[in-house]
Amino acid sequence: MDALTCLKTRRSIRKFKDTPISQEIVDDILDCARKAPSAHNYQPWAFIVVKDRDQRQALSQVQPWASFIANAPMCIVLCMSKTGADFSPSNYLSIACAGENILLAAHAHGLAGCWTYVKDFNDPEPEKMAREILQVPEDVEIIAMIPIGYPK
Repeated sequence: MDALTCLKTRRSIRKFKDTPISQEIVDDILDCARKAPSAHNYQPWAFIVVKDRDQRQALSQVQPWASFIANAPMCIVLCMSKTGADFSPSNYLSIACAGENILLAAHAHGLAGCWTYVKDFNDPEPEKMAREILQVPEDVEIIAMIPIGYPK
């Protein structure tokens, strides 16, 4: 699939087949995420790949409309350090760029996904819940989750 076709045909999908995703494809998606543009080239991201069914089920409860996460064979959680010399508010935009690369790389492999935000500046509860489920330290922000799978 060429780049323009990939950009023009990607859609948010919330219904997935229960087909496992090969580690080779997962690695390629993550490699594409790491190649996203980032402000000041800080590359502030960290990714957590969640394949465990119980963890995906728990993450599906983080937002009231995110039940579809439980049915995806995997979920990539996008995180960012909120401390250190490289912290900048523009890092949030860089994380979004990495998320778009994840979605486009997944689409190029015949997979689909849906950006699901966790970080809510008006409500800390979703991030707190996700932090407890994934055992993420306090100095790392959980920005979003992208469930990925073969579309139904």
